[in-house]
Amino acid sequence: MALNIGDKVSFLNEKGSGIVKKNISHELVSVEIEDGFEIPVMVKELIKLSSPDLPKENFRNETIDNITETLNTKTDSAEISTDIISPLYDSLEFSKKSIFLCIEPVNQKKYLSDGFRVKLLNYTDYEILFSCYKKSGFKLNAFNYDACAPQSQYLLAEIDNSQLNDWTNLLFHFLFYAEDLPVKEPLVKEIKVNHVHFFKDSSFKLCSLTRTICHLITIDEETLIQDFQDEESDLLNISHVPVKDIKKIMDGTEKVSNMDKKHIVAPYIAEVDLHIEQLTDHFSGLSKHEMLTLQINYFLQCLDAAIVHKFKKITFIHGVGQGVLKQEILRIIDENYKNLRIQDGPFKKFGQGATEVLIPFNLTR
Repeated sequence: MALNIGDKVSFLNEKGSGIVKKNISHELVSVEIEDGFEIPVMVKELIKLSSPDLPKENFRNETIDNITETLNTKTDSAEISTDIISPLYDSLEFSKKSIFLCIEPVNQKKYLSDGFRVKLLNYTDYEILFSCYKKSGFKLNAFNYDACAPQSQYLLAEIDNSQLNDWTNLLFHFLFYAEDLPVKEPLVKEIKVNHVHFFKDSSFKLCSLTRTICHLITIDEETLIQDFQDEESDLLNISHVPVKDIKKIMDGTEKVSNMDKKHIVAPYIAEVDLHIEQLTDHFSGLSKHEMLTLQINYFLQCLDAAIVHKFKKITFIHGVGQGVLKQEILRIIDENYKNLRIQDGPFKKFGQGATEVLIPFNLTR
């Protein structure tokens, strides 16, 4: 990510923000923080919030109601906005709030003559933070990350015909933010673009959101986390999996299976991913109650195995989500494994989505 003087940035690994004042090197910039001091910071440890020529506030405050142009506006290529971020237009055609990938011919009359613009359309009321990766075989190549204001489009790249194959397999990560709206879950989405579409006139249609001729691919239709108070209380009232008696485990009267080798990351240290897709291939038909029960079962199985087989530490990766799985893990340990120590997993590696369980030496040895 290139940073320019005047860019507003936020620190990746700590709280706070500032303004880029100087480019010290390709990988190091000087950032002025709130108290007026300038500090050197690695570029990779910063997130760009806005640029001086594209104030973030302008995009937040500009509503679609202020845009009064009609859909009949000419779509000559010279009139198409090439700003990194520009507003979308109000449209009755799109009934659901969505995110789209937009492939837009630069020349609106001769689609294949001058290449394409690749855009991200944020047709939601949320500000989104996104990262974009190009997939090549089994390798992911980071391409871009930034913020995109509500009801706006973001120019990811302008490509020529020779670069089309580089844009056929993409991976996006999205985070959503809005102060007065329901919480929206983070999204990870792989997009496969059939490059044959680029060579068919029928693939390109006039889009009332952009007022250009383009090809749209839906990334995500609105999937909000509903009020989950009732559901959460129901989940926490699961028929609790019986916790095994530690004394019986230790004296051998209660048998415990071995730790699966795939979880062992170092001698006597394990990491267990409790995301449901890691535990079963047949989760699409499960209710949330059934998923949680399956996750708790596996958590207990691995925890007991770690204790019996004298592990020092086991980390459970539960994700952020609604926090129900983490709450249940903490409750079980607090009520039934009082000699164990628990702490959050390393933020740099797991974010806020993991819990470490430390097994005291005298418990198993």
